[in-house]
Amino acid sequence: MTNMPHSNDLERAVLGAMLFEQEAIDIVMELITADVFYEQRHAVIFRTIADMQLTGEPVDQLTLTENLRKARMLGTIGGESAIAGLIGEIVGAANVGFHCRVLLDKYNLRRIISLVSGTRVQGEEGKIDAADLAAQTIDQLTAILDQTKSRPYQTISDAAHEAYGIIIQRAGSDKLSGVPSGLTRLDRMTDGFQPGHLIVIAGLTGSGKTALALNFLTSAAKCEVPIGMFSLEMNTIELLLRMFALESGVNHAEVRYTQPTKEQWERLAESASSLSRLPVVFDDTPGISLPTLAAKARKMQRDKGIKMIIVDYLQLMEGTNRESRQLEVASVSRGLKRLAKSMHIPIIAISQLSRKANESEFRRPQLSDLYESGAIEKDSDVVMFVYEPSPDGKKELAEGYTGEEIENIRELIIKKNRHGRTGTLPIYWNSNRLRFSELTSSSPMPPRGNYTEKDED
Repeated sequence: MTNMPHSNDLERAVLGAMLFEQEAIDIVMELITADVFYEQRHAVIFRTIADMQLTGEPVDQLTLTENLRKARMLGTIGGESAIAGLIGEIVGAANVGFHCRVLLDKYNLRRIISLVSGTRVQGEEGKIDAADLAAQTIDQLTAILDQTKSRPYQTISDAAHEAYGIIIQRAGSDKLSGVPSGLTRLDRMTDGFQPGHLIVIAGLTGSGKTALALNFLTSAAKCEVPIGMFSLEMNTIELLLRMFALESGVNHAEVRYTQPTKEQWERLAESASSLSRLPVVFDDTPGISLPTLAAKARKMQRDKGIKMIIVDYLQLMEGTNRESRQLEVASVSRGLKRLAKSMHIPIIAISQLSRKANESEFRRPQLSDLYESGAIEKDSDVVMFVYEPSPDGKKELAEGYTGEEIENIRELIIKKNRHGRTGTLPIYWNSNRLRFSELTSSSPMPPRGNYTEKDED
């Protein structure tokens, strides 16, 4: 593409400054990369200087020439005369930073032009629908803008004062630093769901993964935390019927299939009024693509100020890499993690377990049981499994309980927690209300801090 934004003079001036002054090299290396250079010969020179800087070799006209000769690149960049010509373009270190920012701006303009051109080609080919194409373009534009933001380094003195201040603040308050889950022991392990984290809920089919996510959603929303939920499996009405059972205490089957009693009607009406006031936004687009979800999530954040997202479920999303199902799922998990970081909010994603895990009765799930486990395990910050123990295991967890109470005991296994403790939390599953809750204090619960479980075979 001709006439793309660039400045040959500024590129030469920056390279000349790097040859003349060590301080200029440090400034330039912090601000730009070789990709910023429009002229390929300038990019080759920049990479060579960067390699020399990395190995501690002094950088000047003679050493640069020798390194390019050894790499058989001297002719590519125009010979010794081209390097000598850069010496006449010297600018001081004080100005080189400004010149780098101008070059970076021109580089981003080229990227935007190329993106728009590619969008036009995709539109003309007609192989992608308009909504996905628009969402994909917005997501890529946002990524370009995010990459231009550079954070300055901090001295340990500044960082230590900030970190110590956080410790003092937390010591004097019971308030969590993240979004509350509604389960006290889980919050002790995570300090709430943290901004920028990808949290994965996994379990066997019918184990209550979606119900647990709705428990988290309701608890957080009641604490005035705005939530966005993307449901790829159930529509919004189905989710709300579940939430009515959760909130009202009316049996879920009666909510859906029978005529409620007068007393139940009153409880349902009160629940409808209570739920309608919660700061929750639903999107039930089936098979939503990653770029579309990202665009909608950012709009939710702009319009509704959402502070957490729930995705139900990960494997139903369309990824950006469709060469294989494994790569597509990997692109989804990686994209959700990037979205969590860029939006600075936690994202909870529900995940399937592998077919092998579903065939094994009463086998405690492992990270390797995650569907397409490699990518999901790598990208996630927290992985929790909802697990139904064997009858004997339930009796051990709920000593002193009887009958139906024992039958409804479950385990919440925190198998990965990148920034905190792992462990197993016994919880109670009310299948009628679709509600998870902690066991009462009369049960033999482990004391605070005693959660770390042993690795299993």
